[in-house]
Amino acid sequence: MKKRTLIEPAGLQILTCDNPNCDFEQSFKELTPEEMSKFIGCRCPQCDQNLLTKEDHEQYLSFLKVVNWINKWLGWITIFYSKKTIDDNTCNMSVHCHDGIKIKKESRK
Repeated sequence: MKKRTLIEPAGLQILTCDNPNCDFEQSFKELTPEEMSKFIGCRCPQCDQNLLTKEDHEQYLSFLKVVNWINKWLGWITIFYSKKTIDDNTCNMSVHCHDGIKIKKESRK
């Protein structure tokens, strides 16, 4: 049986530099939390700032737990909707886990 989800992490995962004056981004097709933890304390190749702090990584893991909980306990709700209805009512969002979790709605692609 297909696993039903309300929130689907899709697209590229992007690790960005913590420095607000730096535009360095590293894109990944799929990056597990274990793989991401390898970047804790790594330096940005452009500005030498920290790429990922332990606190930011822990916030990301907390956010992932919430997403997984929602999908586990509420994913069944999607059985009442057709794929077209779900696709028509889908929105793209980006989530930034630095100094708190910030969610920004993006235009549909």
